[in-house]
Amino acid sequence: MLLVLAMLFTMAPTAAASGFQKRRSWKDSLFTDVSSGDWCYENVKNAYELELMSGYSDKTFKPSGDITLAQTVAVAARIHAIHSTGKANFKQGSTWYQVYVDYALKNGILKAELKEYNRAATRLEFAEILAQALPKAELSQINRVDDGAIPDVASNAAVYLLYRAGVIIGYDAKGTFRPNDTISRSESAAIVTRMVTPSLRQKTTLTVATGGSVTPSAPEVNLPAEAPGTEPVDQTDGTLTQPFDLEYPDLFASGEINYSGEQILIKVASKPTGSQQNSLKKAGVSSLEHLMDTDDAKWYKAYVSDDVNTVMGKVRALSFVLLAEYDFVYETETIIECNPSDLDSTVQGNKLMDQQWYLRSSGIKDGWDYLKEPHKRPHYDEENGTTGSDDVSGVVAGEGIVVAVIDTGVDYTHTDLAANIWINRGEIRGNGIDDDGNGYVDDYYGWNAVAENGDPMDDNGHGTHVAGIIAAVNNDEGTVGIAYNAKIMAVKAGMASGYFNQSSIAKAIAYAYENGADVINMSFGGSASSILVQDALEKAYTRCVLVAAAGNNGIPNEPADYYRQEGRFQPFYPAALPYVMGVMSVNSYGVESYFSNWDVCWHNSKEYEVYAPGELMISTIPGNRYATWSGTSMAAPVVSAIAALVRSEYRDPDIYPTKFVYGQISGTCETAAICCKPADHTINGNLHHLPGIVNVYNALTALPEPCLGLYDFAYFDTVGLMDNDKNNGDGVIDAGETIALGFCLCNSWGMSKNTTVSVSAINDIGIADPYVTVHTAEANYGNVGTYSTQDAGKIMEDGVWVGWERPIYVTISPDCPNDYIPVLKLFISCENALNANDDTVYSGETAFTLEIRNGVILPNLIKEDMILTKDTLYIIPNATLIQGGATVTVEPGTRI
Repeated sequence: MLLVLAMLFTMAPTAAASGFQKRRSWKDSLFTDVSSGDWCYENVKNAYELELMSGYSDKTFKPSGDITLAQTVAVAARIHAIHSTGKANFKQGSTWYQVYVDYALKNGILKAELKEYNRAATRLEFAEILAQALPKAELSQINRVDDGAIPDVASNAAVYLLYRAGVIIGYDAKGTFRPNDTISRSESAAIVTRMVTPSLRQKTTLTVATGGSVTPSAPEVNLPAEAPGTEPVDQTDGTLTQPFDLEYPDLFASGEINYSGEQILIKVASKPTGSQQNSLKKAGVSSLEHLMDTDDAKWYKAYVSDDVNTVMGKVRALSFVLLAEYDFVYETETIIECNPSDLDSTVQGNKLMDQQWYLRSSGIKDGWDYLKEPHKRPHYDEENGTTGSDDVSGVVAGEGIVVAVIDTGVDYTHTDLAANIWINRGEIRGNGIDDDGNGYVDDYYGWNAVAENGDPMDDNGHGTHVAGIIAAVNNDEGTVGIAYNAKIMAVKAGMASGYFNQSSIAKAIAYAYENGADVINMSFGGSASSILVQDALEKAYTRCVLVAAAGNNGIPNEPADYYRQEGRFQPFYPAALPYVMGVMSVNSYGVESYFSNWDVCWHNSKEYEVYAPGELMISTIPGNRYATWSGTSMAAPVVSAIAALVRSEYRDPDIYPTKFVYGQISGTCETAAICCKPADHTINGNLHHLPGIVNVYNALTALPEPCLGLYDFAYFDTVGLMDNDKNNGDGVIDAGETIALGFCLCNSWGMSKNTTVSVSAINDIGIADPYVTVHTAEANYGNVGTYSTQDAGKIMEDGVWVGWERPIYVTISPDCPNDYIPVLKLFISCENALNANDDTVYSGETAFTLEIRNGVILPNLIKEDMILTKDTLYIIPNATLIQGGATVTVEPGTRI
């Protein structure tokens, strides 16, 4: 076995990337310090023959010497030139490397001039320069390397790209990269050879800990700031931190993600001027259109004059560009159950309320009655931890609330909508002047973010149908909206075809927020998420209730049993974002709609929160007509309308923030949806998470109660933890170690207090796991806020996460089998922080698993003599190589 593994390192390339072939002849006497018995022999030979690397001098290669920054740039330039033109003809001047530097700057390999070209390159610098030498299409992703899984590199696009492509696999089984170490010329030759020869790239798998959380390693590890469960704040994690095509390169390359070929989106610190404008022009940007501002940056739509992918690479290489991403395309989410043209003669002018079955569900009628009559409204004060009641004289459903329908537009002349269309009273219609100074000319009826004008008329039908479900007027003409006295702000972001560009969506969100929308409905989406849209939504979340359709693909948001095998799972955005309420669909019997996307597990960073009626929904369409359609596009406006009713009752967003409305809607669902395919919709054989169906009356009347569950967890195996000399701090749970477990709890409703967690290794019939001992009775997490998360309290040292303030200590038996997976129980208990009269102790339990290793990981390269004994299990995660001169002795009976 070891002989075969060693031979893997000496195989000659069998296939090279486009344009790479032998250009020089090799002879064994070429370099005096490289011989056929050396581990690096084939790599040095290949790199020389491919004309990518030369000797350090006429007679030496200096394999153990460091590669310099200048030499790194030269190698990257040669790779780029050969791939692009089939040749690498560089004429060296007085400073030998200047020609390579000029080429690298011109072609985006370097973003800016470097300093001290003759110093040794760090491994991180080498990777960042080399990663720009080939198009990403030539670096196909063959490995699973989760974000944050490289122990000493929390996030770096270049490093993760090369790991996923098998060009680099790290020093050990953990995939340690050593970013600050220098890199030898012999190792550089090996990496360069793998770069241009796909058949030599190596397989590896680097994953985060069970439960989805990043596993902290030794104290020097820098974990990503966005690690799930690390921030005890609102649910605003789970979002992209780098562009979608870099975060999910395989999905992006699959051809399933649509994006515009005419523009890209860029984020910069300030408006580009002078040399920056020139740099953008040279990169292929013809013009810029301002989209929106964040607190510290500006977003622009950049129109391109060349191939969009080529321009993207060049723009990302510009040092002043903070971020560049594709302008992804979304679609409306509608299944048409009957042809609108068939309905014209039968429904025009009729009273259609009897056909609105959904008005007789979801507590809508009781909610209307409650709002209209004088009543005592529950009083809520999270800051002071008090509850009570206020006398309310009664309001008409949704009165005074503005719901922005970001869609294909709205027919603002429709008989059933005209009286409820939001009008910008500060604007004079059609005079070509921005009368109110809000930055939008003639936005009397709203805004058209596609054509950049003040006419949001619907030229598709989808937006008008959505608007009617929310707020069709109670005028005895046709249908009636759930929030029939709310105002509809028409914001057109979708084309007549039903397609949406991210740039238009972001502009529409900004318009809705800036002009006073209380609720934003988004009945569209897709598989790709955009940081531009995330920035817009995060800003809007501070005041607006955000609602989106979960999509009509009939697939889960994360891997599930049957769908994992088929590769049919994908979160649907923006519904899956944690600060957006994602809405799934049910029929009139409470059965999950067959077309609806569905949620795998309770509360994580890719969540759909609720079910709502979404089948056979009759509503308005342009031209004073009506149609019956189905889809999560129809379920989302049901929830938006309910949000408008809740907001009309609890008006002040400073006292009752967005998260309060979310909690009242999702926490008060009385009836759980019924799964439409219980045999297929399973996770590890168990039925998937089935949230409840929304209920208006409950959302209006119920006092908040805590509703806690497990959001995530992470562990530490710090050296010396509880004086355990078995702990090695490598981030893997080994037999004999003691670990410090910390949990992140998610609260989907009212604030909790005296929140405690405990762990048990005893199963349902009272049998204890023989290999797991729990030492800590319980840990107190204090208060967990409304619709918020809370963790065990991070301990930070010099900006590095090194432990938990409130850990649960668990010890694994030294004789635990390798690859053992214990199932542990987490018990959560709390009290109601908002109701002094509520003495209920709220409790629940959930299961989670750990993965135990009992063995010794063999290093990637054995440099010294080693004896493998029969009393130890040895693990080879990828390949173990034996350096020339080292002897490995394997005792009889040894397990590898």
